Amino acid sequence: MSTLVRRLGIAAAVAALAVAATPAAAQELSIGYQWQRVSVDADEISSDCCTAPFGINFDISAPISPALDFVGQLDWSRWSESEIVLGTSVDASLDFTTFGAGLRWSARGNQGATPYLHGLLGATHTSIGCEVGGFDCDDVLTDDETSTTNFMFQIGGGVAVPMGGVSLIGQFDYRRIFFEGEGANSIRFVVGVRVSVR
Repeated sequence: MSTLVRRLGIAAAVAALAVAATPAAAQELSIGYQWQRVSVDADEISSDCCTAPFGINFDISAPISPALDFVGQLDWSRWSESEIVLGTSVDASLDFTTFGAGLRWSARGNQGATPYLHGLLGATHTSIGCEVGGFDCDDVLTDDETSTTNFMFQIGGGVAVPMGGVSLIGQFDYRRIFFEGEGANSIRFVVGVRVSVR
């Protein structure tokens, strides 16, 4: 793991502690379903990698000003595929785990829906899993070949619609993941709920 990623991890941990130290009544917690599409840029060739149809997103925010919040986010999603090649089963999967922290602006003056925008910095951990004919690929691949953690930045936004004691959220984000000598673009959609933590 690079020094930059270690420093980002430490910064994210410090940020999470800062959020946790904020009075609980001021915090908001969001949880939702995540859909993610990833495309990889390598050697000047752009190619679609995968659609991760199932994922989950958590974030927690604490106010800095009436319209501005500090936000910490953790999300996970998975892509998997199975095929029969020359009579042999081939199963492959990719897990994407991302943590980040940043700022969120919310137009809280609206009576109904509250639109918001945010920007985050952090890291994405990608792990590869595969089986060929029932044999695990980890037996022939090293940890460096099956797992990597890389810097990422994310921008996006959404809308929160109050429904009783919770708010329903819909969110769209663009994420750039920086690999050594290449990179990946990700778009993701999140739908879920947001509650005040009392």
